[in-house]
Amino acid sequence: MPRSSAAAMLLALAATFATGAVADPPPSRSLRAARRIGEIRIDGRPDEAAWRAADVGDSFLQTEPDDGQPATAPTRFRVLWDDDSLYVAIECDDPQPPTALASPRDRDIDADLVRIDLDTTLDRRTAYHFGVYAAGQQVDGMHFNDDDYTSDWDAAWESAVATTPSGWSVEMRIPLRVLRVPEGAHAFGLNVARTLTRRHEETTWQYRPREAAGVVSGFGLLTGLDGLRPVVQLDLKPYVAGRGNCGTATATPCQAGFDLGLDARYSLTSELALVGTVHPDFGQVEIDERVLNLTTFETYLPEKRPFFLEGLDLFNLPLSSAYQIFYSRRIGEAPVSPLLGPNDTLIADAGSRNIAGAAKVSGKTGPYSVQALTAFEPRAYARVLSADGRAGDQLAAEAAQATALRVRRALSDSAVSGFAVTALDPFGFADRHAFAAAADTVVFDADRDWNASVQVAGSLLAGGTDSVLLDGTVLGAGARGWAASTRLARDGGALNASFSADVLSPKFWVNDLGFMDRGNLIDLRPALTVRDLHPQGRWQKASLRLSAEDERNFDGFLLRRSLSLDSSVTLNSYWSGSLSTTLFLPAVDDRELGDGTPLARPGAVRVSADVGTDSRQSLIASFSISQQLSEGMRERKTAIGADLKFRPYPALEAGVSVTYENDGGAIRRIRGATGVPEMGGDPAVDLDPAGATRSWRLYLLAPQYAQSVSAILRAAAALGPHLSVQAFAQLFTEGVAYGDPMRAVVAPGRATVQVDGLPRAGNADQPAWPDQRDADLSLNLVLRWEWRVGSNLYLAYAHQTSGSASPNDHRLSLFGEAGALAGPGATRGDALMLKIDMLTAL
Repeated sequence: MPRSSAAAMLLALAATFATGAVADPPPSRSLRAARRIGEIRIDGRPDEAAWRAADVGDSFLQTEPDDGQPATAPTRFRVLWDDDSLYVAIECDDPQPPTALASPRDRDIDADLVRIDLDTTLDRRTAYHFGVYAAGQQVDGMHFNDDDYTSDWDAAWESAVATTPSGWSVEMRIPLRVLRVPEGAHAFGLNVARTLTRRHEETTWQYRPREAAGVVSGFGLLTGLDGLRPVVQLDLKPYVAGRGNCGTATATPCQAGFDLGLDARYSLTSELALVGTVHPDFGQVEIDERVLNLTTFETYLPEKRPFFLEGLDLFNLPLSSAYQIFYSRRIGEAPVSPLLGPNDTLIADAGSRNIAGAAKVSGKTGPYSVQALTAFEPRAYARVLSADGRAGDQLAAEAAQATALRVRRALSDSAVSGFAVTALDPFGFADRHAFAAAADTVVFDADRDWNASVQVAGSLLAGGTDSVLLDGTVLGAGARGWAASTRLARDGGALNASFSADVLSPKFWVNDLGFMDRGNLIDLRPALTVRDLHPQGRWQKASLRLSAEDERNFDGFLLRRSLSLDSSVTLNSYWSGSLSTTLFLPAVDDRELGDGTPLARPGAVRVSADVGTDSRQSLIASFSISQQLSEGMRERKTAIGADLKFRPYPALEAGVSVTYENDGGAIRRIRGATGVPEMGGDPAVDLDPAGATRSWRLYLLAPQYAQSVSAILRAAAALGPHLSVQAFAQLFTEGVAYGDPMRAVVAPGRATVQVDGLPRAGNADQPAWPDQRDADLSLNLVLRWEWRVGSNLYLAYAHQTSGSASPNDHRLSLFGEAGALAGPGATRGDALMLKIDMLTAL
C-alpha cells in the first residue's frame, strides 16, 4: 500500500473514531402471519389465494454497500402456518436476470439468495436459518450466542424457485417438527434478508447498522401465531451401505461387506428431542487436509460428521481460546499403536475407532437450553505379525464410554449463565478415567455493544498410569487442575476494545475428551480496533487493529511476548487486502526439551500480507505471503499461498490451492535428557522426564530445516437442486532435515539453555539425524442424491497413497519427498461405498 493511501486510511479511521459512535438502534418491526386456509403448492409461485391472508413484509434496507439506504430492488414476503408446517413466500423484483449459480446443498457461493431466520424460543441468542439460492439449492444452519453461526445444522424441508415477470420468487415449507416451538408460542423472532450479488448488495427487513453488535438480539417479531402447536413425532432414518476396500497395508488385499445402521429422532417435549444412532457410518464425509505441523502442539481438526455437528454449538463455551472441555473428534479417534514385542511387526494399525452407538438430548426445558451426549466405542485392535510368523489381532484400546452435558439459561435480558461436564470412562481396569467441568457467565448491555465473560473450569484424572507432559508436569492418578478465564470487550461501534486473560494450572488437563494446547499457562491479551464500515472515496470498509500478548508459565518463565498491528481493507472494486506485522520479543520454550527445562528462543519479526479479487467474478484469485525472521537472521519461516477459483459453467465450480512452506534454522531437540558421558552417564539411556531435571543431563540439539508443498483441488458440480458431485484431492509432501548436532549439558534444576556457544556433539554422545521425507496423495469423490425430502443416496470413492523415507544426505529435496510415493515402503488403498438412507416420520 502506498504511503499516501496508508496515511489516508489512518486519517479516515481517526475521523470515524471521532464521529463514529453507534447509531441509535432502529425501531423493532413486526409482521403478522396467518393460518393457512386453502391449498399451497410449493412451486415457487405464491399465486394461491391462501397467501392473501398474511401481511406483507417489505421496505428492506441495505447493510451493504450503502448502509441504511433503501434496497435498489424491492423484496416482499409473507408467512403462513398450519398444524404441520410454516410456509414462507419471498418475491424478489429485479429488472435484470438474477445471478443463478448452481452448487451442492449448504455451499456458500456468490449468487443471488434469500433467507429467513427464526428465533422460535425468543431467547434472543439462537435462531434457525433457511436460505434458497436463485438456482434452487438450499442452505440451512443455526445462529447461536447471538452473533455466531454454523452451517452444520441440517434439516429436511421443501423449497422451490420460479421466474416471474418482475424477477424471481421462492416458496418454502418448513415442517414444525424440525423447529423448537414452545407450548403457547405467540411470536417468533424474525428477520428476512436478500443478497443481490451483482451489486454486492445485502438487504434486510429488520435493519441493523453495520457497526452494531449482535445478530439474533436485533431481530423483529413474527406475530399472529396464536394457536400454533409444537409437533411431536418419531423420525427414523435407517441406512444400508455396501463397501469394498483394497490396500497394500492390510493382511487381506481386498475386503467387501455390508453395513446396516439407524438414526432416530423423537420429540420428548415441544422443545426437547432425543436423537440416537446405531452403528453410524460417515463414509460420505470429506477426509481431513494434511498440514505441516512442526510445533509441539496437536493439530486441531474440525468436526464434519453429521450426528456430532447438530447441536454442537451449545458446547462452544464463550471463552474457548485456551481450551475446550468437549472436542467431539475424540470420539472415534484412532488409538495409538499397541506396544509390540521385540520381534513383532505391526501389519495394520487400528485406524479410526468404530462407534457402536450414540445418543443425545438437545433442546430446551423450561428456561434451560440442554445438550447431553453419550457414545460407546467398542474395543479396537491392531493387526500384528508375531515372531513365529502368525498374524493376529492385538488390543490397541479398551472399550470406552464418552459423555458430555451442557446446560445454559438466561438469567435476565442481559445475562446468560451455563455449565458443562464431560467424562471419559474406559472399561479397562488399568485405564485412566477423565472428568472435566466448566461454568460460565456472560453479561452485556441492552445494545450488546459491551460484554463481559467469566469462565472457570476444573479437571480430575482417576486411575491409569503416570504420564509426563512436555513441560515436565506429571499427571498421575488423582491429578487435579483448574482454569479461569475472563474477557471484557466493546464489540459495537467504530472503536472496539477487549482484554482477555486465561490462567490454566499446571495439572489442568482436558485432552482425553476435550482439546487444549497446554496447561501451566498465564496468558494476557489486550486489543484495540478502529473500524470504518461505511464507504469512502477509495474503500467500502477498513479496519486497523493493535494487539499484544504476554504468556508465562507458573514458574514465571516468559513464553511469549508480542505486539501486532493488523490492517485490512475492502476497496470499492471489491478487491480486498490485509497487512500484518508482529514483533516477538525473546522468550523461552518450556516444552521443546521434553521435561520442562526452558530453551531460549530469539526475538523475531513476522510480516504477512494477502490480496483477493472480486468474489463476484467467474475467476477469483487470492495470494498470501508470510515471512518471519529472528534476531541475527538465524531462523526464518516462509509461507506462500495462492488460491484460484473458477466457474466455467453456472453449475460447475472448481478451485486450486497451493501452499509452500519453508522453515530453517530453528533449534530443535533430536534427543531428550540422557546421561552425560564425561560424568559417567550413558548417552544411549534416556532419563525419566519426570525426574530428569534433578540431575546432570545431556541434550542433543540441531538446527531444523523443513519444507512442505500442499496442492489441493476441489470441485463441485450441481446436476440439479438435489443432485451433486463433489471432489477433493490433495498432494502433500513434507521434508525435514537437521544440521550438525550440538550438545547441551545442564546442571540440576531448570536453568534456561542458551543456544549461543553450544559445542558440537562428539561421537561419544552418539548423535543421530532424524531426517524424514513424507508424501501423501488423497482423493475423495462423493455423489449425493436427495431422492426425496430428507432421504439420500451416496456413492463415495476414496484413494490414498502414502510414502515415507529416511534419507541420509541431510538436505531437503522436493523431488525426493514426492518420490516417497513411489518408494518401496509406500502404501496404497482404495475404498468404494454405496449408501442409501430413508427418512420415515411416524
